[in-house]
Amino acid sequence: MLNSPTIRTPVRRSTDETYRRYRLIAGQRGDGFSAVAYAGTVCVFTGSGCDLDGAIYDLKSQIDRDFDRRASERSGELPSREELELALALASTRITPALHHLLQALCHGPEISPQLVQRRSGASEETLMRDLVRLARSVADILSLPLPKGTANVGGALKLIGERVGISAGADETWIFRPAFVAAAEAHLVR
Repeated sequence: MLNSPTIRTPVRRSTDETYRRYRLIAGQRGDGFSAVAYAGTVCVFTGSGCDLDGAIYDLKSQIDRDFDRRASERSGELPSREELELALALASTRITPALHHLLQALCHGPEISPQLVQRRSGASEETLMRDLVRLARSVADILSLPLPKGTANVGGALKLIGERVGISAGADETWIFRPAFVAAAEAHLVR
């Protein structure tokens, strides 16, 4: 045998993946590997390892510990301001222009006229309500909060962010959001 070809297996040197709605980016840095986890556009966790999988595992374990810690600190069934702030960052792709107008209106207090948000955003009542329910369900999913089955699901999701919002309020009534959600919305807009 003269020169037999050497089989080379390519080695991954970087990755970009999603875990529990965080964007994980890892790559080779010097002799080791570094990784970062983003919630929206904010870097929340950093990790390292001797190989790519080790760096990603470090991030995933930090994320899991953080979610477990937040859940154990939760008093009652409703999420805290910090949990809602994290959930809004992780659900930033769910924030439509109509919801962005709603979050801006929350900077003036927890009471909002849905008609005012509709006028400013140009969204219909159905669109605004659909987007709000999707955001509330995303918050529940991100924070692993159980929602009732069936038709009570919509009301259960909205109760996570509001005291009187949407389906439980009349057409001309003002929506009232939870103070924790109002504070989280303000923090989200500052980012």
